[in-house]
Amino acid sequence: VVSSTTGFCANEYLYIASGITREVRQISSIDTSNNTLTLGSSLTSVFVTNITVRSVESVAWTYDSSAQTLTRQVTTWRESDSATCSTTAQTIASNVSSFTLTYYDVSNNTTTTASDIRRIKVNLTTGTGSTKRTLEVEVYPASLRL
Repeated sequence: VVSSTTGFCANEYLYIASGITREVRQISSIDTSNNTLTLGSSLTSVFVTNITVRSVESVAWTYDSSAQTLTRQVTTWRESDSATCSTTAQTIASNVSSFTLTYYDVSNNTTTTASDIRRIKVNLTTGTGSTKRTLEVEVYPASLRL
C-alpha cells in the first residue's frame, strides 16, 4: 500500500529502499481505489520505516540496421492524458552502422539475466564511408548495484 498510486504504471519497475536495504520489483497491477501496487514477485527484505518507493524509468533501445536509426522508447505516466501510462518512441540518431549493448554481472561475465546486471557496455558506430566514428562507453548504474 502506498500513499498514492498517482504516477505509477503497471509493468514499470519500483525502487524500494530503507537505509542500505534496496530492491527493485516490477508492478504487475494497480488498484487506485485502495492505493495498492501489486508486485510481480515478492520482496526478499522486510521494510518497516523510512521507506522510499519510486518508479524506475524503463527505457528500450531499438536499432534498425536497414534504416540505420537508433530509437529510444520510454514508458511514462502523463497526467495530461487523464492519468494514463503511455509509450513514446523517439529517434535518437541516424546514420548508425552498428549498435550493441553488452551486459556484465558482478564477476564481469556477460549475462542476459536482468537481475544479475551490474555493468553495461555501449558500442555505437555512426557516419558513412571514411567519416565513421565509434563510441564505446561503460556505465555502472547505481540502481543495478543492489
